[in-house]
Amino acid sequence: MRIRVWLAFFGLFLLFFGGRAHAAIACHVDYTISSQWNTGFTGQVLIQNQGDALSGWQVTWDMPDQQRITNLWRGSFSQTGDAITVNSQSWNGSVNSNAAFNFGFNASYSGANNIPTNIKVNGVLCAGQSVPDDTPPEISCNVEYHIRNQWNTGFTTDVTVNNTGDDLSGWEVTWNMPNSQTISHLWNGSYTQSGSQIKVTNVGWNRDIANGKQIVFGFNASHTGINPAPIDLALNGVRCDGQADEIILPPNAPDTLILNLIDNMSAQLNWQDESDNETGFIIQRRIDAGQWQNLATVDSDVTTYADDTLQIGIQYDYQVQASNSTGDSAFSNIVSGKRQDRLDIRPPMLANNCASCHGTDGKASGVGIPVISGLDRDYFIRTMEAYKTGERAGSGAMTRVAKGYTSEHIELLADYFSALPFVAAEQEVDLTLARRGRDIHQNRCIFCHSSQGEDDSLTGTRLAGQALTYLYATLEDYSAGHSSNIPNGMAAQLSGTKMTFGADALEALAHYYAASPDVNDLGSDDDGSGDNGTDGNDDSGDSGGDGSGNDGSGDDSDDSGNGDDSGDSGGDGSGDGDNGGDDSDSGGDNTATAPTAPANPVTTVIENASVQISWVDNSDNETGFRLQRKLVADSDWSDLVEIPAGSDSYLDNSVQADNDYAYRLVAFNDAGDSEEATVLASLLSSRHYGALLYQQQGCASCHGSDGSGGFINVPLNQYTADQVSSLIHSTETTMPPANPAACNGNCAGSIAEYILATFAGSGEDNGNLACASEPPPAERGLRLLTRQEYQHTVNDLLGLSVNIIHELPEENRVEGFDNNSANNLITSLRLEGFLNQADNLAAQAVSQNWSGIVSCNTEDETCARQFITEFGQRAYRRPLQPAEVDALYSRFTATGFAEGVENTVMAMLVSPYFLYRSELGELQADSTYQLTQYEIATALAYLFTGSMPDATLLQAADNGALQTPAQRIAQASRLLNDPRSRNQIGNFVGQWLLGASPYALPDKDLNVYPGYTDEVREALSQELISFFNHVTFDSTQTFRELFTANYVIANKKLTAFYNLSDPVGNGYEIIPVNDGTRTGLLTLGAVLAQYANSAESHPFKRGAFFFERVLCHELPAPENAGIVQPPTPDPDLTTRERFTFHSESDTDCFSCHQYLDGPGFSFESYDGAGQFRQYENGNLVDTSGILRGLETFTPDEQVQFTDLLQISQLVSESNTAAQCLAKQYYRYSTGRLETSADQCALDSFITDYADNDYNLQTMLLGIVNSPAFTLRRAGQ
Repeated sequence: MRIRVWLAFFGLFLLFFGGRAHAAIACHVDYTISSQWNTGFTGQVLIQNQGDALSGWQVTWDMPDQQRITNLWRGSFSQTGDAITVNSQSWNGSVNSNAAFNFGFNASYSGANNIPTNIKVNGVLCAGQSVPDDTPPEISCNVEYHIRNQWNTGFTTDVTVNNTGDDLSGWEVTWNMPNSQTISHLWNGSYTQSGSQIKVTNVGWNRDIANGKQIVFGFNASHTGINPAPIDLALNGVRCDGQADEIILPPNAPDTLILNLIDNMSAQLNWQDESDNETGFIIQRRIDAGQWQNLATVDSDVTTYADDTLQIGIQYDYQVQASNSTGDSAFSNIVSGKRQDRLDIRPPMLANNCASCHGTDGKASGVGIPVISGLDRDYFIRTMEAYKTGERAGSGAMTRVAKGYTSEHIELLADYFSALPFVAAEQEVDLTLARRGRDIHQNRCIFCHSSQGEDDSLTGTRLAGQALTYLYATLEDYSAGHSSNIPNGMAAQLSGTKMTFGADALEALAHYYAASPDVNDLGSDDDGSGDNGTDGNDDSGDSGGDGSGNDGSGDDSDDSGNGDDSGDSGGDGSGDGDNGGDDSDSGGDNTATAPTAPANPVTTVIENASVQISWVDNSDNETGFRLQRKLVADSDWSDLVEIPAGSDSYLDNSVQADNDYAYRLVAFNDAGDSEEATVLASLLSSRHYGALLYQQQGCASCHGSDGSGGFINVPLNQYTADQVSSLIHSTETTMPPANPAACNGNCAGSIAEYILATFAGSGEDNGNLACASEPPPAERGLRLLTRQEYQHTVNDLLGLSVNIIHELPEENRVEGFDNNSANNLITSLRLEGFLNQADNLAAQAVSQNWSGIVSCNTEDETCARQFITEFGQRAYRRPLQPAEVDALYSRFTATGFAEGVENTVMAMLVSPYFLYRSELGELQADSTYQLTQYEIATALAYLFTGSMPDATLLQAADNGALQTPAQRIAQASRLLNDPRSRNQIGNFVGQWLLGASPYALPDKDLNVYPGYTDEVREALSQELISFFNHVTFDSTQTFRELFTANYVIANKKLTAFYNLSDPVGNGYEIIPVNDGTRTGLLTLGAVLAQYANSAESHPFKRGAFFFERVLCHELPAPENAGIVQPPTPDPDLTTRERFTFHSESDTDCFSCHQYLDGPGFSFESYDGAGQFRQYENGNLVDTSGILRGLETFTPDEQVQFTDLLQISQLVSESNTAAQCLAKQYYRYSTGRLETSADQCALDSFITDYADNDYNLQTMLLGIVNSPAFTLRRAGQ
């Protein structure tokens, strides 16, 4: 399609320079197939007139394969059989000598679709055509069938056929799928599948394959488990070499993987080879339970590997799988290892100090020593800190020991001992006292310490089973007030207990608590009989009751457990009297064992609509699997499904987009559950998924990335929400044109949601800002919050931490900025999004942050009006009028108080007073409008923090303290010290340089740039923001340093990508670069990756970026609508050599390319992902050239340069470049493009910035110094 438009333009150009009719006819023809699909193609014919001038032309030829033209442009045609006649039209019949004319057409075909060889102009055969050779070509080939990626039910394969025979003009590759694999999508060819038989034929651009060249195509396909490669792949009916003679099955998984840590330095892995057909082994590693990554590959039959890259204190996990040409085996078992830090004090080492009294297991070793195993963690820390500070009474030993621990050590000890099981102290108690203690406990203590003091959930204090002497001494200390860390009133409570129940009350309590926590009934003074044990339930038999007594003999207790699975032993029937009771029967016995846990759980997200969970069944005795699920952010698990025994996967179709899920899987049988296996899965939002599909399915290439219609002039920005069904149906049945019905279901629905959320309303004519000749430059008006401003505002207003940017429709960007007030207004789709958010956010705020939004608690009219007034001022960013309060209160009273709060919050969140920033101002005597103090506070807040005014700004507005420039500068300076300002400035920098969010860098072809991972992409974005902020706030603050800095700010992922030395830590650090490869903004990877194609650099994109974003020199739109057929890839040429045809052209293209080509080629020392290179395709990269129009934007101003380093130096010293940055910031801060009315304000702003040596903080602050910041004029 791009060729078609370009040729149209080229034809007009030639027509403009056309001449008289010719006397002698000579011509050269170029007939190309620009696109081809299953039954049709697009042809382009370009004819160079090498004879005299033509006055009217007729082109004829015979179609060689019964092709039929369906429509033709730039001419009129007729077809009789195979004979084609094309006549000129009135406007393109005159063609000068050495000029050219062209036309194009769509046609149908079946079979080979060969190119004609007898094209004539006015009856004369044109040169440039090949004479057909009737001799059939000799076919010879070898093939590589490479399964690049494989998952549970599908795979991706690359097929490379090397043509070792004669040149081919049209090709067909056939094979049989060996195990019912089914192709779902194929690229670089056209395919059909009938059963297992596959046929792939050429498309237009790859039909001609010379000897020594390759046919390359790939496809996605499904499989049913085993996925062997075919063995009968043939080219034009001849089987290719390079294939196995027999079908190869995947290898078996390696077994018995073990790890030995050698000298605390390296991990030695050994495994058992269980297969004889692998071609190698893949060793994977993950760090601290992170993502698995390939670590190394080794040859077949190798069963050992040493990893010597371990760092101290990091947990490393390993697994191994075998691989061959068919695929990979399952993984082996997982093994783990960690290098020990010799300086790292481990909890067991710390616990050794406790061993002499408590043992390393926390059990008491004496009657006065407490059991500390199984104690509540917080209670342990609180008590140790109290001993350390002397707040708690105790032995001198405990005070000395506690003082020797740091707070970190105490937390480690708490983690260690709280994880151990509590074991009651072995001791004897006085049952008479214990029974008295029970009565006292139930009267005084049960409310905080449960039935017997064994439940520590309320107080964190474990009483039951502690050492008797310790309990008694501690209670007496508490009673005497010797420990100041006890709860308020505890001393008085215990003293009162002694007064009420006697002097031995605390001793009685101590005996009661010291009794074994397994003792549930101490009996009574007169009854020696044991109680009956309870029956066991279906899962386990409960223990029988205690049969102890005091005066008489104890009866046998009937205490056998009746549980189906396992029963605990019955209670003890012995008595304390003269005749002990018989022991009870033991509980039920069941020797069955619980199953082994499933291993290696893996999730696969399918079409962003379902999640496939797969695992390895490690047991042969389970009766089933239980799968639970929760949102990652939630704490509670929910049962999802029970799955039959022997299963190894489950498809969850109940997931929803834009959620992160956690899954928990156990195997179970009658004996119990296995250990848990957990795994995560993340789904994109429907809009985000739709955005990806919009590019992947080719929508953007036809309709335009902004949905405005593209070169086919079919806009998508006219759809409304009520037309979503029609849009989905159209997508499912007709799109994409080359493969209708390839995008249906969730694919079509997600694209439709993206189109409606992103483009809806952007096709409306919102008018243009009027031009005014006098200040103030800006009209009074309203500015709709951007998605980012909305998210920041609701989080600050409601005390939440939601991430909802991608749930709202995207803004319409103007010159890269998303906050243009004239082009971002409320549409029906935006309003629907705000309504949905208001409902959810109000409910969240009421349930999660009641005290943060309601400052009173009386729930009466006074409180309601106080809430409306206080919350309303923060939400509307100004005080509410009495009438507004009354209106809101009248609605508030229609429901209960809590519901009234929620309804009021929801109503305010959809009010225009919340969604829009007011810049209406108040009318002044000179007919201008002065912004109110609250409007100024709002403007300052959103400019510097991207959110609502804080309490300090609102207080300043209350006090009228934002009237003078000095007052505004003071507030602006304060806000620049707010950490939020760094992100806000990063948002500006991203939109200035990238024309998008700094976190929206483009995708790349990972086959070409495998290092361009998601982690690297995130690091590139963060580097851009951190670099600008570092220069602005932590370094020289000068514009100059932005383009001359000899450092980057990077983490380890980015330094590896840049091939630089690693930072010392794991975060972002300043990394010196002394070889000239990184010198500021122009060499940052984010900029370089943004202005490139997915698989190559792009000098023209980078050149245009340089002139438009860095210098503010606006290049005119190309006359060919920007559609230029990119040069054909050539492995023997550099990108510059392929693109220089524009620089050497004498066409109208030169008027722009004389500017952008020079700097564009200077970027060629960086590839399309931003990595530095000196060579491309074996050739030295040439980055020299001529920079025209740096300051004046005229071709006469020329500077010779050698590389991008010199360009950066020139920019650093350029007034034009420095002032362009200020102009871009002016656009960002005002939310509009400047007009002639802005000239005075903009000149004053830039002059102040220049007078301060282009200081960046001066630029940021100076915008609020101008009267234009606070004054508006009436709208037109």
